[in-house]
Amino acid sequence: MDETTIIGLRLKAARDAKNWTLQEVCDRVPGLKPSTLNGYELGKSEAKVSTYKRLAKVLEVSEAYVLNCDEDLLNERERQIIQAFRQTNEQGKRTIWNVAESQPQPGRTPETTETPANAA
Repeated sequence: MDETTIIGLRLKAARDAKNWTLQEVCDRVPGLKPSTLNGYELGKSEAKVSTYKRLAKVLEVSEAYVLNCDEDLLNERERQIIQAFRQTNEQGKRTIWNVAESQPQPGRTPETTETPANAA
């Protein structure tokens, strides 16, 4: 898979995570048209790095994630959640884990889900 396709898939995943339409993203990025954004998401066209950075900010994901630089795959909120998890006691960790497990996730079935040893 080429870099443009990967970036497009990541943009679409970030947009889908927010349940936004192409238009809703474009409303937050002046000058960007839905058809142009669709081209980026499909990997049919490439944007300037500055456009990818603006999209990352609007979609609340890291620039590294959008640009397929694996040094930092978490946005600020995700880092805060992980830090809070690490700082809580064992009962708190179990509670957080149980809440996370109760949320529907595509492709996850009860048989494929295991509680990590350090969260139990």
